[in-house]
Parts: sequence; C-alpha cells; structure tokens
Amino acid sequence: DGLANQALKTSGAGVLSWGAPTNANSSGTILFLKPEYPHAVYYADGGSNVGQLLFGYDGTFGNYYKWTTTNSADQDYDIVVQARIPDNFVHWAGINPIEFRYKTGVSSSANNQIDLTFYDTAGSEVTLTGGSDLSNTSATTATVTGLTSGTYTAGGYVTLVIKVQAD
Repeated sequence: DGLANQALKTSGAGVLSWGAPTNANSSGTILFLKPEYPHAVYYADGGSNVGQLLFGYDGTFGNYYKWTTTNSADQDYDIVVQARIPDNFVHWAGINPIEFRYKTGVSSSANNQIDLTFYDTAGSEVTLTGGSDLSNTSATTATVTGLTSGTYTAGGYVTLVIKVQAD
C-alpha cells in the first residue's frame, strides 16, 4: 500500500458484487459496488475504534477503503451497506452469491483482517461461509456463500457489514 511506517497497520476493503445468475428462475440482477459504496454509513461499534478510515484509488486495484491505526491493540471500524432486493428476485446464485475483492496491509489475519456480516430483509443475521478472517497482501477475491438461508423479500433491503480491523 506504499506505506513505509512500520507502526502504521492497515486493513483494506475493495470491490463488492452480489447477485443471482441469469436464467428463467432468477432475477439475473447483479449488484456491483466500488468504494465509496453508495449510501454507506461508517460505524464505530464501541471501544477499540481508534484509527482513520480513508478512501482512495490505485491504478491496479481500483477504488478502495483503508483503515489505519498506530495503536498496538486491535482496532476496527464498520462500513455498513444496504442494498435493495430487485422486484423480480427469485434466489441467490448457488456458486458465488457474493464476491468481495480485497487487499490488506499484511498477510496475517492476527494483525489485520476483514470480516463480512450479512443481514436478510427481515433483519436476521445470515451465517456466511468464506467471509471472515480475510487477509492477503495481494488483490484477492473471496467467494462468500451461505445465502440459501434467510428471508429475501423483493423490494426489501439486505445489509452487509464490512468490519475492517488492524493493530
């Protein structure tokens, strides 16, 4: 990430896409978001939120968020994104309903990571697979599954919480 200061630890967040496959039984809609995510809110969820959330652009990676801290203890911040379920929605893609492209400042999830939490249109948390402890110094795409459970009402809103953490 071009930072030379060893005391500064970073966790990044990048491109997010989710949707259903294009076929007769689904909406065929894919939501593709790049930072700054439209209508996102930024949330300090209690203690351990000392740091700075930045956004920027890298010619190779594209738009990104970056959470930085000089604190030696874990510090985190939440990026909360809501998206409307299309009126013609039937089901999520079975193979890759959520793809999340990311890159972190160091490769160890003990030092920095990204965790995704997903809430259905009823506001209930959905158990995800492949959306936690995301950490890699190279641009990586996580395939996140688990959306077969939950309530997804056409016209309703789902919520994705992206927790960026660094120490």
